[in-house]
Amino acid sequence: RVLASETVEKPRSLRERIAFREAHLRAYQSGRLARRYRRLVERFEDPFLRAAVAKGYHKLLAYKDEYEVARLHLDTAAKARAEFEGDLEITWHLAPPFLKGRGADGRPRKRAFGPWMEQGFRLLATLRRLRGTPFDPFGWQVERRRERAAIRRYEADMEEVLARLSPATLTAATALAELPLSVRGFGPVRAEAERAADDKRAALLAEIRAGGAALDTAAE
Repeated sequence: RVLASETVEKPRSLRERIAFREAHLRAYQSGRLARRYRRLVERFEDPFLRAAVAKGYHKLLAYKDEYEVARLHLDTAAKARAEFEGDLEITWHLAPPFLKGRGADGRPRKRAFGPWMEQGFRLLATLRRLRGTPFDPFGWQVERRRERAAIRRYEADMEEVLARLSPATLTAATALAELPLSVRGFGPVRAEAERAADDKRAALLAEIRAGGAALDTAAE
């Protein structure tokens, strides 16, 4: 039997890749978020820079929070039931933020939840439009505030890139646009990646504000 994921043709052209990410953001939250993504991406004419913004901005907008985890779990359950015959009982191993306790690795300890948890997933997936609003029950978390701040900072950086864009600043601008892709992992690993990205961001912005590496070299 062919899995559902195997029937989806991967986008090839830049236009297709942008449309693919736009559709994902519509499912992730709403058409409003998808349009916000499209508006910024389409302001960049250079194809390499546009591709970098398309990837970096999408990664920031589609952060994996409680709503997205619920949506993905429901999608996984649907695919599993389509793949296997008979009654399928799924056990979910989760570490909800409202339950304390950490494992030996220092990360939140996961607990087993039965099939009833899918009702909670459906409720969370339905409430995803609350994400980032004053009514978001998870918005108070430090990690969520940091993710929203990163989006605003990226948008401000891209505004500055547009204002200072030239052949001399294009390389640095492209590197800055795709910088979010370098932040991966969890816990201490992610924290270290974020510090490295912050240092790189400062250096790239300084280069862009100075008119680009080419102008710096000529001045020497």
